[in-house]
Amino acid sequence: MKKFALILGFIASSRSAFASESVTIIPEQQIASLVFVPSSNQKNGIETNQKWESLCPKIGESLLQSHQGFLASFRCLAVDATPNEELPWHIELREHSDFFDISIGFRNSGSYEKVRDITFRLKGSTLDGLSQPLVPETIGRMILESLPIGWLYTHDASAPKITFKTNSALPAMPNEMLIYELTFQTDTKLWVPLVRARLIRVGEPEIKEGVRTEEYQLSADYIPLKDGTKYWVQNTAGLDKRRTEYENVLKQRIPGFSPLNLLDHFLFESLSSNYAGFRYGRALTQGDSVINDTSVLSILAEIRGGPLAGLRGYYDIFPVSTRGTGAGKESFSLKRASVGWSFSYPLPEILQPFASQVDFQPKLGLLDLDAHTSPPASTGQSSASFTAKNIYDLALEVGIERQTPLARARLWSSYNAAMFGASNKTAVSVLSGRAGIDAYFDLFKWGESLEVNFLVFAFGEQLRLAKNSQKIAEQEEIGVSAVAVKLFFGGVGFTVSW
Repeated sequence: MKKFALILGFIASSRSAFASESVTIIPEQQIASLVFVPSSNQKNGIETNQKWESLCPKIGESLLQSHQGFLASFRCLAVDATPNEELPWHIELREHSDFFDISIGFRNSGSYEKVRDITFRLKGSTLDGLSQPLVPETIGRMILESLPIGWLYTHDASAPKITFKTNSALPAMPNEMLIYELTFQTDTKLWVPLVRARLIRVGEPEIKEGVRTEEYQLSADYIPLKDGTKYWVQNTAGLDKRRTEYENVLKQRIPGFSPLNLLDHFLFESLSSNYAGFRYGRALTQGDSVINDTSVLSILAEIRGGPLAGLRGYYDIFPVSTRGTGAGKESFSLKRASVGWSFSYPLPEILQPFASQVDFQPKLGLLDLDAHTSPPASTGQSSASFTAKNIYDLALEVGIERQTPLARARLWSSYNAAMFGASNKTAVSVLSGRAGIDAYFDLFKWGESLEVNFLVFAFGEQLRLAKNSQKIAEQEEIGVSAVAVKLFFGGVGFTVSW
């Protein structure tokens, strides 16, 4: 049953599908580009370039198939260069003020899909730290054990046992490993291993002149391997299960290095693909109700990466708007705070030129309402009053998104229903159906990792305010029990993404 741990580790972050185009991961074709991106306070001068030119080959060599890695070859790019070669892999080391991260991407449909992010705390120069003895080899092994692709192994049917040789200063190979062939499903981004054998360590490793020799035997439960065939090998326990062992090596070698604790993971890894901002819009429709004179100010935050990916938060304020004076004075104000969780699904490749993904977002919030309206005299109706505080607002939003290098556009539709709450004495309900479009345009970079975006948005809304007529009688109020208004908003805003 242990073999399933690795398989689940490969596909846990992907979505299954009944049909998808599969690409076989052929050892001879595994080539990577490596680049270093310095922080904003690190001068991108001759010294930085020289350090990277010295470090890059060491990290690349630690990942070569000839060194128990997965790459047939690698190419070192200049500092802060943009990858423009269509290589299967791209590895980026990015420096920040208090930490650095390693991002590994695999090329799919013309762009690099992120396969793994590894983040560490590190004060001081990243290049100086990574250049310490044994550090490049440790980083290489850590990268290797975190990826669906593993060590390369060429089967020799004449050898009585399978042997691996590694640096004795690094952690030993896993006690049990799987031998497999590997494919990648381009549509669903699934890594699918086809397990061929299981390796079990035999005896104790032999260490001589800094080289550790470890022997394994094949489990008899599997079909025989083909002589001379190249396979992939990975830890049976699953991906990235031995990070602590490698972090201990790095901690001893790099001044100012420390592994991430739980809070660090939330701060650094969760906030790796997110944005927050505000927007302001006005109702552009004309009408007899004071609600037609309203405006909206929204504060929003979305987490799109890490363990909290999918978390959304919104605060909408409709400031007090008034119309008329005296007994005929009308007013309207509304506040809504809500949180939600987005479930996103990539669209089939045939639709990618038009839209990147579709998402479904249930939301829960609290709503405050204070509305007093006076319908036209021709209707024969008297004034209407709707007041409620902290009533529960339930919502479902559906969106479809298109991402380009310079902009992001999203079409969406939502339905809100607010009507429950202990303080809702007159059983007020607020029902809202919306549909709109948001367009985000990149303006400029701020600091080392923040980007400022300009937002343009528009949406239509059908708003219905109502309260239970029986409750009206009980409260001895006079007024209509429902008001419905159609609105159209347009506006602008700014967001900061990181």
